[in-house]
Amino acid sequence: MIPTVNIITLAALCIVSVALPVIGCIIVWRRTGASVISFFIGMAVFLVCFIIAIATSVLGQFLIASPVILTLVLSLRAGLVEEFGRFVAFKWLLKRRTAVSDGFMYGVGHGGMEVLLVLSLSMVSNLVLVFMFNSGGMEALAPYAAPDQIELLAQSMDELAKASPLYLSVGLIERISAMCIHISLSVIVFCAVRQRKWLYFLLAIGLHTLADASTALYVGGYVGVWGIEAILAGVAVCFALIAWRIARGYRLPVEPVEVAAPSI
Repeated sequence: MIPTVNIITLAALCIVSVALPVIGCIIVWRRTGASVISFFIGMAVFLVCFIIAIATSVLGQFLIASPVILTLVLSLRAGLVEEFGRFVAFKWLLKRRTAVSDGFMYGVGHGGMEVLLVLSLSMVSNLVLVFMFNSGGMEALAPYAAPDQIELLAQSMDELAKASPLYLSVGLIERISAMCIHISLSVIVFCAVRQRKWLYFLLAIGLHTLADASTALYVGGYVGVWGIEAILAGVAVCFALIAWRIARGYRLPVEPVEVAAPSI
């Protein structure tokens, strides 16, 4: 049986993960007046990137055997795909938005969509499995799983039963760090596009790749769960400082004004 406190924790995490991007959008809108359209564009662009990520991840698993190398390759892919997605959004979809706050709002939508797809759906799936398991044990889950997945499912239920509420909350902590990273990268790419400073765009790709590549430390067994969460939190803070410095110097380029020649 899965303890009641763990079920309550999963339900709370599901509610918080849905509320997080919505509350973030409302706060940014009220504090800065940024367009809500930027929020939804961010969500839409991440959804496209997410579909590409699933396809390339499946392909990568066929081609690369080492989990660590696969993580590093997929990190570079994430940096390229998502930053190019941001570039397209700011260059064409949000070309009339010139305030940094719109770049910030876009980041809330981009990161918020990741929270919904990665954490919220996972929590809903876990809750469904937990209720089925508590009502009829593994026999209740057997009809919905392939024979080779029964053992894995049983192991998952055992881990959920033994996990503490704090451990179950790791996913939310990670998504908050990731959302902060997405906001920072969105501000950097926004400034890159508006100021035509393409080194900022390359910087964003490099930073994104570095952030995702840090998870190879966990995949390779070099750090534990709390170790990698501390690293990601540190990365989020560093990226926020970089984005803040870049945003402080944000100035729109002055277009040359053509002066008509005096008539004779």
